[in-house]
Amino acid sequence: MMFLTGKKLDGPNLRRPDKEEKKKAQDRVNEAKKAKRSPAAPEVSARAKLVETALEPGQRDFFARAIVNRLWYRFFGRGLVMPLDQMHSENPASHPQLLEWLARDLVEHDYDLRRLIRGLVLSNAYARSSRWDGDKAPPEKLFAVAQARALTPMQMALSLRLATTDPQSLPADQADLEKRLEALAKGVDNLAALFPRPGENFQVGVSEAMLFANNQSLQKDLLEGNGKLVARMMQIAELEKRAELAVRTVLSRRPQANELKALTEYLSRREDRAEAACQQVVWALLTSAEFRFNH
Repeated sequence: MMFLTGKKLDGPNLRRPDKEEKKKAQDRVNEAKKAKRSPAAPEVSARAKLVETALEPGQRDFFARAIVNRLWYRFFGRGLVMPLDQMHSENPASHPQLLEWLARDLVEHDYDLRRLIRGLVLSNAYARSSRWDGDKAPPEKLFAVAQARALTPMQMALSLRLATTDPQSLPADQADLEKRLEALAKGVDNLAALFPRPGENFQVGVSEAMLFANNQSLQKDLLEGNGKLVARMMQIAELEKRAELAVRTVLSRRPQANELKALTEYLSRREDRAEAACQQVVWALLTSAEFRFNH
């Protein structure tokens, strides 16, 4: 066996276990299950040797770079090395010094992934908008602008639930809010199953468009009843403030002047059916590209 760096792996633990050793290992696993505890490490394990080698000085740099590259890809939509599984001397990183620094920092802090993730999401690169004011956007590998990425099915489902919830019903305390979000996340599996998992160059398909256009039970579930955003909007007398609350809750930003004017005028023209008008405003925001994509 050979590690990716070219180092040969050897030792007694790399041989194939014989029939008797396999039986003993399975007996230990069964005993551990009955006792509800973790089984002891196997006597023969190529996996354990692989981990040991990957974390050795001189070998772990490759392992650390791979971790950094994959986490960078997860948060930025593109790795510092692309394709992800082609990390070698003939395929250099777009920012080699950055990759080396992050990998070294990860090793020095005992592979603290929370620390690494915190550094990535608090960086200027992560905070950049997907909007480019020049004539031609720079290449993706420069990370000068953010990549617009579709929400995953679970993200989409949870976002729909959260965006249509009365914001005043959410607890102000951080710990209580986290518990409420966890509760919301547990009940979105069926909703998440309705959305496709996005890949590269994702576009909203016909099936998803038809889902939002024709699924009345989904609309009723998200828009009607106490504790919903629409119910809170109906308690506000000023139409402009209704529109502002909808935009702030669904899109997490203040409305632009032209948006506020258009939505207020729409609500004004339909004051004879005010609740339905509020539902239509919220539904239009939920089905917008801005809501569907991280940008």
